[in-house]
Amino acid sequence: MGTFTPILKAVVNWKCAIAFAIGAVTSMSCGFIGMYVATAANYRTAFTAIQSLGGAYQIAFRSGCIIGFCLVSIALLILTSIIIVYIKLFATSN
Repeated sequence: MGTFTPILKAVVNWKCAIAFAIGAVTSMSCGFIGMYVATAANYRTAFTAIQSLGGAYQIAFRSGCIIGFCLVSIALLILTSIIIVYIKLFATSN
């Protein structure tokens, strides 16, 4: 065992492990959604670039913004949900 094992046992508990697992699943889901949408957007961009480079740039820029905002909003929604659930379940009243 390492030197930091007692510290890790004191800091990391099952609540932290559950939040980590939820974060990992959220990260994988966002990665899948992001790659799926990016592939579709790249197809649309390449197809539009045949006719107009300005139109292709506009599609690429808009799709990048949409992907970014959607993935960040999913992550913040999950994070906020975890915080609310943990406060409701595990908060101690003083």
